[in-house]
Amino acid sequence: LDTSTSAHICGGTLIAPDIILTAGHCSGYFDSIQVGMHDLKNPRGDGTYPMKFDHLIVEKHQAHPKYGNVIFNDLAVAKLYGTAEVPPVRINNRRNVPDVNDALTVMGWGVTEEGNSATSSNELRGVDVLSLNNEQCERSNGVYENENVSYAGYITNNMLCAWASGSDACQGDSGGPLIHTGASTGEDVQVGIVSWGLGCAHGDFPGVYTRISAEYDWIRQAVC
Repeated sequence: LDTSTSAHICGGTLIAPDIILTAGHCSGYFDSIQVGMHDLKNPRGDGTYPMKFDHLIVEKHQAHPKYGNVIFNDLAVAKLYGTAEVPPVRINNRRNVPDVNDALTVMGWGVTEEGNSATSSNELRGVDVLSLNNEQCERSNGVYENENVSYAGYITNNMLCAWASGSDACQGDSGGPLIHTGASTGEDVQVGIVSWGLGCAHGDFPGVYTRISAEYDWIRQAVC
């Protein structure tokens, strides 16, 4: 959140009692966080989503040292004053997860219509997408804003692509989690961070996420 305006800035996940994982392009743009949030207008819930809730101030931002050009090494951590009581999210350290065509879920409060802030939501939403291999993702090409464009040369090993017809992350979802769901909630694991893409739910262009397993060592070092 921007404390001065109470405006939602980016998504993120609690990965340690005092550490938030988010996108590099979100780093430095928020000064407080709300952990355990579902409804932005009713943070403590109405009984439908009984959960703990913490509102904490950011002590320090730290983007990946090689973050640049908005999309490359797009991850960061934020150190909090105090600690949250909400259980941290498990993050993935296995390079073979997710596999191609694995079902994943991306979550956030972003818009559902590209460029239309009126379509953002007060309540957390999620959509299901399927993972792609990077070679397939890099071959993505099509027309965007009346120009022929391609992902060729922009998909690196520390990125993860996912796509589904009519479903995608969009503006306002940046920094939020891409989750590989397990047989139970305790087996859910975060595999990606909402990073970038051309358009939202564009038929020719998948959403692109920071691949957590490729950055696990840096995340571990930054947290410790």
